[in-house]
Amino acid sequence: MTRPRHPFLDALDRGVILADGATGTELRARGWTGVPAAAVLDARDLVRELHEDYIEAGAALIITDSFAANRVHLADAGLADRVRDINFNAARVARDAREIRGVDVLVGGSVGPIGRSFAVGTVTPEQAHDAFSEQLGALIEGGVDVLVFETFLSLAEARLALAAARELTDMPVVVALNFVSALTTSAGEAFPDVLAELTAEGADVVTGSTHKTFFGPQRGVILSNIAPGSEFEGLWRHIESRTFPGHVSNHHLGTLLGLLGATYEMIEFKDSYPPRVISNAKAFARALREEGLVLEGDPALDFTATHQVLLRGARARGERLASLLEHNHIITNPQAFHDDPSFAAASGVRMGAQEMTRYGMEADDFGALARLLAEIVREADARPSDRWRERVRALRSGFTEMRFCFPPDLS
Repeated sequence: MTRPRHPFLDALDRGVILADGATGTELRARGWTGVPAAAVLDARDLVRELHEDYIEAGAALIITDSFAANRVHLADAGLADRVRDINFNAARVARDAREIRGVDVLVGGSVGPIGRSFAVGTVTPEQAHDAFSEQLGALIEGGVDVLVFETFLSLAEARLALAAARELTDMPVVVALNFVSALTTSAGEAFPDVLAELTAEGADVVTGSTHKTFFGPQRGVILSNIAPGSEFEGLWRHIESRTFPGHVSNHHLGTLLGLLGATYEMIEFKDSYPPRVISNAKAFARALREEGLVLEGDPALDFTATHQVLLRGARARGERLASLLEHNHIITNPQAFHDDPSFAAASGVRMGAQEMTRYGMEADDFGALARLLAEIVREADARPSDRWRERVRALRSGFTEMRFCFPPDLS
């Protein structure tokens, strides 16, 4: 039987669909202090107004307030028996906003990963499947138009969620994964394999993020397996025309060559570079914790499963901490956490292991950096703020040769 054409696919065929922005972060900025998903029960008007604001801003796809609304995550808040209520109402309140605004937007049902519990095995694949099925059933009952799987870290978990969805519905499914390094998941799965398997198993769109882990020139990359005659061929033509001449004045051939070289290197070193980045990030996090610093993340996973390490500082002092470290030649980014009122009041910083891994730092070297960084954090108030510059410079000077790349004389 031919699968019926869906409005979401028609919209993609006409061009790019503009989705809304953050939900939990924005709810917190508007005063909500509880579990984000519970707001659909206890602050329904607040959630509806957020959806309405996104519609007013031009969103053509609004995402339900249900990202972590599965039984595993809700149990931590004593809400495991409210899975159906939360997800059903998350869909209904988004539909209410659409009706009030009178704009024919699409409603996407947000489904997040089980995450840590699945990764360490305390939640079995069968339990994860059942948790996804329960959440998906309530979102579908509530009337979502499309399912949106967000920030999955592994192909295995995404496949479980996708299988649960396909047992319940033939509506479109978008799967977004986090690629932690060189277009590879934290479980070591490469993007081409992820794309091939998920599309074969029923995903309509597969996407992900790389940001700082795609080295080379600062360029965007759009990868696709859309073939001539595909129902998405119109979308691909739209992407091509919007890219050039729509957003890019010319092809900038010099940077394209650099991007091509970086891509070849990613393919060549995909089995060695990403695992090294993650193992170094874990070593860095362990060493920081041994120095008495406070980290976000699960100790069972060494506080990270990606290239990033999240360090907590004083309340709402993340900007100051980032500035202090920058004065001493350590570049970080301020990072707001789940209990911060907004990004402007960040309480920590985030750091990545990918750059210095490429310059040859190993686990012991990240340990040395952790000890130095911890000294800066502990003693900054009692000493000149830049007194550690030369020691940081000396440590960095030991790593000047780039690794995981082709030699200069390659022919």
